[in-house]
Amino acid sequence: MQPLSPEKHDEAEIAAGFLSAMANPKRLLILDSLVKEEMAVGALANKVGLSQSALSQHLSKLRAQNLVSTRRDAQTIYYSSSSDAVMRILGTLSDIYGVDANAVEEKTLVRRSA
Repeated sequence: MQPLSPEKHDEAEIAAGFLSAMANPKRLLILDSLVKEEMAVGALANKVGLSQSALSQHLSKLRAQNLVSTRRDAQTIYYSSSSDAVMRILGTLSDIYGVDANAVEEKTLVRRSA
């Protein structure tokens, strides 16, 4: 049996860094919000329930892995994520663990009419 190539080790390091950056419930919520729309820091902090200081720490980890991007407009910094890898992972996580918001609404309507 041959040992794994250095390239395989490099790929594993990259994947581990990516998964490590996402391996936090608040960061998953941040990414889920940012793949849907660009948001200013204050609005994002309110949406995910974090102080701006705590949000800044999470965004720093996500920026380090290039999972989010920024745009400045005067004094306001906007964040977004257009990473295909992030969207694919979030989609897979939603398929496994999540519930589609439209499905919840449809189930609620069915229950009300029954």
